[in-house]
Parts: sequence; C-alpha cells; structure tokens
Amino acid sequence: MSKNRDDINPYISIIVPTYNESQNINELLNRVHDALHNIEHEIIVVDDDSPDMTWKIVEDRIKIDSKVRIIRRKNDRGLSRAVVAGFNAAKGNLLGVIDADLQHDERILPEMIKKTDTASIVIGSRYVKGGGVGDWQFSRRIKSWLATKIAALILNIAVNDPMAGFFVINKETYQKIRNKINPQGFKILLEILYHSNAEAVEVPYHFRSRSSGESKLTSKVVWEYLKQVISLRRNKPIPERFVKYCIVGSSGVIIDMIIFSFTFELLLLPASFSGVISSQIAIFSNFIFNDLWTFSGRQGEKLISRFIKYEVTCFVGVIIKFCLILFMVNILNINPYSANGFGIVMVIFTNYIFSKLWVWKNHQPMP
Repeated sequence: MSKNRDDINPYISIIVPTYNESQNINELLNRVHDALHNIEHEIIVVDDDSPDMTWKIVEDRIKIDSKVRIIRRKNDRGLSRAVVAGFNAAKGNLLGVIDADLQHDERILPEMIKKTDTASIVIGSRYVKGGGVGDWQFSRRIKSWLATKIAALILNIAVNDPMAGFFVINKETYQKIRNKINPQGFKILLEILYHSNAEAVEVPYHFRSRSSGESKLTSKVVWEYLKQVISLRRNKPIPERFVKYCIVGSSGVIIDMIIFSFTFELLLLPASFSGVISSQIAIFSNFIFNDLWTFSGRQGEKLISRFIKYEVTCFVGVIIKFCLILFMVNILNINPYSANGFGIVMVIFTNYIFSKLWVWKNHQPMP
C-alpha cells in the first residue's frame, strides 16, 4: 500500500469466524459496513455449520448485500481454521479479523487500515494506553494477563495483546507464512506474530461486554492455548536466561540444605527457625547470582529496590506453591510428593516471569 490513499481505495477483506452467532451477525455486518463506508471492502463470514443457523441468516443477507460472502464449513472446524479459510478465499490486499459477538470496536477499523502504511500487522489492543477490558471479572483479568506474559516469555512476542482476535494484516505478509501456520489453536494471531516476525503496531479500544450468545472462553480454550504455545516453542531452544535462572535456583537449593544442616545439627536451633535462616540465605545467594549473571545488563533500579522486589517475588512463589499443593492434595487427591514436585516447577516458572518482567525488567536493549 505504497500509493497515496487519495489515488486508490484500500481493498480489505474482513473475516468473521462464527459459531452460533445468529443473534449478533446482522448487527455486526451493519456495524462493519458503517465503519468502512468510505473504504472498499468485503466481509467473509466463515461459519462452522452453526446449529442456530447463523449461516442461513448470512445466506439470506447475501441476496441484498453484495459485499458479504459466506463459507460454510462442515468438517475440520475450529476458530483458527475458519480464519485461515477466510484468508485463503479473500480478494483484498488487506486481511482483517473481527469476532461476531460485538465485543470488538469496529469503529477503529479505518485507523487500523491507515496504520498498515507503516506496519505489516495492526492489532486492536485492549492492553495499551486508551484500551481496556470493560467489566471482566478479576479472575479473567488474571488469566488473560498470565497468558500474555507466557507468550512474551516463551515465544519472545513483545506486543501487549498477542491473543487478540481483532487485527489487520497485509496480505503479502500472510502469503509468506501461510504454509508455516498450524491453525490448531484458538489464537491465530499468536501463530502469525511468531512465524512472520513482522513489525506490528497496536491501536487501543475498549472491549465490550457480550450482549447476547455465549462466551467461547472455556477451559478447552485455555488448554488449547497452552498446547499452542508449547507446540510453537517445541523446535526452538530454551531461553538462555531461563537456563541460567534454573542453574542459580539449583545452587540455592544446595545452599539452603547446607545452611539448614549447619544451624539445625551443629547450632541445635529449632527446625522451623533453621528453615527460615537457610531459606533467607538461599534467597540472598540467588539474588546475587541472578543480578550479576542471569540478568546482567538489566539492572535499572537501585540494588536495594531490586532485592526487595526479589524478596516479594519469592514470597509470592511460596504462596502459589502452598495453594497449589493444598488444591492438588485435598481437592484432586494427588500424591503429596507429586504435588510438591509440581509446585516446585510452577514456582520456578512463575518466579522467573516475575523476575524478568518486574525485578530485572528490560531498562536497556538486550544483547
């Protein structure tokens, strides 16, 4: 899109994946048309054979709306597959995705299109200044935040909203990676960002509450997301910093055991008191090694500030481990030793996330 926007109209194909959205689909089509009234466009609804006949409503709409198309899929269903099917059938130079549940703000589409002059991917973002998630419950906010940080940590994806279902991509960029995309999960943007390594910008918007229909955010979606992240990372090496963090953590375990034995066996201090002393010395040791080695070059704040944050991080890790063990043993009836082992792994992971993104956040370019 290098020509002046006064010379040609950008032609965009908006893909709308649907499943049981009969109550919303006509309103969504109207809103997108209104938002793009000065921009040449088509809307491709890709429906996974909805039992509520969403596809039939769109078929009837097509009789009076030449800018709408329908793809009805009876096999190989799934949100990401639906988006890819729409991309492959699209005629536009730009490819856009928006959900049918009316939660995305279609009014920012012109701004998103305009920004494709300088970026290959433009994301409607809930997590940049000016955006928001509306009336989400606290638990959902936490899940979304953790999922975003997992993407940043494991896949090294730096955008603020990598799981957005609302974005525009240059068709040329998509064509370059279409054979690499594995549309198994629910977060197609994650695949695109990971494989394209293209420049992406974010446009803020406020996520709306669903007015009708049912939310698609189920435990299956969460599980599929985790599988997707693991699958994408599988053929890549483990981050060097994480390996260093684990090595330092292992040294901390050894130091903890040595100090505990010394205070309990030789100084004859109570076990509980010995445990507190050994843990604190191990935490201090871990902090020093992580500060000088694991996160070398990322010391932006004063030493005492970093240490206090690290203490808080370790305390949060203890709470997380305690709650996990309590849940796994008393609710899931899992063997205590297995629960403890799982708790240790999760604490290493969560502590590393907090350490990287909070204690030693990136104050200068990483090597």
